[in-house]
Amino acid sequence: MADIIQSLQNDRIKNLVKLQKKPIERKEQGLFVIEGRREISLAIQNKVKPHSFFVCDDIYSPDIHYPINLDEFTNIPIFKVSSEVYDKIAYRGDTQGIVMAAHNLQNNISDISFSKNGFYLVLESIEKPGNLGAVFRTADAAGVNGIIICGNSFDIYNPNAIRASLGCLFSVPFALTDNGTALKVLKNNNYNIFAAHPEGDKVFYEVDLKKPSAIIMGTESDGLSTFWKENADQLVTIPMMGQIDSLNISVSAAVIAYEGRRQRLNES
Repeated sequence: MADIIQSLQNDRIKNLVKLQKKPIERKEQGLFVIEGRREISLAIQNKVKPHSFFVCDDIYSPDIHYPINLDEFTNIPIFKVSSEVYDKIAYRGDTQGIVMAAHNLQNNISDISFSKNGFYLVLESIEKPGNLGAVFRTADAAGVNGIIICGNSFDIYNPNAIRASLGCLFSVPFALTDNGTALKVLKNNNYNIFAAHPEGDKVFYEVDLKKPSAIIMGTESDGLSTFWKENADQLVTIPMMGQIDSLNISVSAAVIAYEGRRQRLNES
């Protein structure tokens, strides 16, 4: 039986904590951390490559809804840890006794296969990891084909993003790129580009989302950049009936994504 790691000063434990807390470590090591059966199960199902597992037998038990067959990973290190150590490496308190370090994903826009009738979300310079995760969760539920994230500074592997996505970060294709490249690729694939903006001259449900469509959504604080205002085919708005003039980006994405789904279902 493998020895149980009981020291918080163990080098592997210290490195795992670094991966959780420091974006620079995630980038330099090419690794990130996933917690919980559901998230790890979805990651494995979607071909995320494990680097190592950390399991607390006092907490962990198999789950038929989110299966993880550790016996399959004969070449992947599986480290047993004490409850005290697990409390240190678990970012949140309900992750069922298992943590996985994984290799960073390939997320180049050239790897996305744009379908002839797809529906994509383009997020410009999103600021809050929790909002990003919520958008991924919505995208998975609404059948969005993929998400394009513009703005190279964003850390997609932030634990809050993974947690808020409930693992949908691994089920929805995504790419990290810049505005110019995103525009070029969408145009080359004959996509209609709709940019969400308070001053849009059409309401989002008035435009045809049955055709290949990309919805551009701006930052939480500054909204849409001039680049997308000038290069979008159409500015669309979500009507505001109260005293506020905007919604949380994850809510806006949900409203428009489900309108796209509704239009496509009605067509079929």
